[in-house]
Amino acid sequence: MISPSPHIKVLYILQWFLYSAIIFILSHQPHNEYIPISIWDYDKLLHLAGFFLYGISSFLVIWTAFPSKSFKFRYLFTISLATLFAFSDELHQSFIPGRLMDPFDLIADCSGIIFSYFLFRFLLINIFFHNSQTISHDA
Repeated sequence: MISPSPHIKVLYILQWFLYSAIIFILSHQPHNEYIPISIWDYDKLLHLAGFFLYGISSFLVIWTAFPSKSFKFRYLFTISLATLFAFSDELHQSFIPGRLMDPFDLIADCSGIIFSYFLFRFLLINIFFHNSQTISHDA
């Protein structure tokens, strides 16, 4: 597998921090009664999509930060880290006026992370790195 340049690694880290900050800022917003009810109908889908992107972002960072670690380690570490962030995000919301810690939001968040795992593992790695035999035996 080809290791990205140091500049690409820095960009991966910066985009991960930026995306983490965006999620934190959005979670820190108090409940707004002026938001149309129809938007709330898509709440779980928004959580799933948001944490799908967060999962991809996390995989890019961890994949390049630990190039000498096994595939299995990097997958498990990334999923654990992203799930911990999803849990902390839901916990954080419980302290915001008008917001609450919703276990169904956490399920949607974790589902997005798992979907990002499947995309990253089966599409990006197999297509861009052409290591499908190595990955299938290692992880």
